[in-house]
Amino acid sequence: HMDARLKWMFPTLVFTLVCGLALAAGKETYRWVEASGESIYSPTPPRNPDQPYVMLRDGVVVERFAGLEKPEKPDSEYAEQRRAEEAQRKADQLLTVQFKSEDDIDAAMATELDNLRYDFNLLDGTYESLRKSLFEQIGLAADRQRAGLGVAEHELQQIESIRQRMSANRVARENLNTREQSIRSEYDAKKQRFRVLIDSNSETRS
Repeated sequence: HMDARLKWMFPTLVFTLVCGLALAAGKETYRWVEASGESIYSPTPPRNPDQPYVMLRDGVVVERFAGLEKPEKPDSEYAEQRRAEEAQRKADQLLTVQFKSEDDIDAAMATELDNLRYDFNLLDGTYESLRKSLFEQIGLAADRQRAGLGVAEHELQQIESIRQRMSANRVARENLNTREQSIRSEYDAKKQRFRVLIDSNSETRS
């Protein structure tokens, strides 16, 4: 009878020693409860992606895993989904810290657009100066031709240089237009998300 009892206890003793050695070494151990109610300890997480489990280190629970609602999805998809949810949670938290009302969001957008307006005015002022300079250079070249004189190469190069700068100026202005639309869209999205969060909090409190 004693041999039978030792034979029955031997697997349990071995498993306990293995877990003890793993914990002593500071390695992670995973624990979960099967449908039968049996607690399972393993050096690796459960294969069933829907199985909740905990990770232990030195016998202490350091992290809990709730399990996945749709085990047919690959782990990579769940990891990406969790990263996206965590990023959204942090963005929502930052949004409610930065702004206390939709008026605050409007004011922040107006500040950015005012800064952008300074750049618009600078570009438009530069363009007007270039346009006047171009007309002056063309007028001088026309006067020389009417006087029967040829137009010097450096004068032609100067005219072309002004035209190129004017073209670059218009490209820069188009980029500012794109940036302005981006700012408006960004703050419109912030307002919509802020409204959702506020409404959600109101429903929770009620």
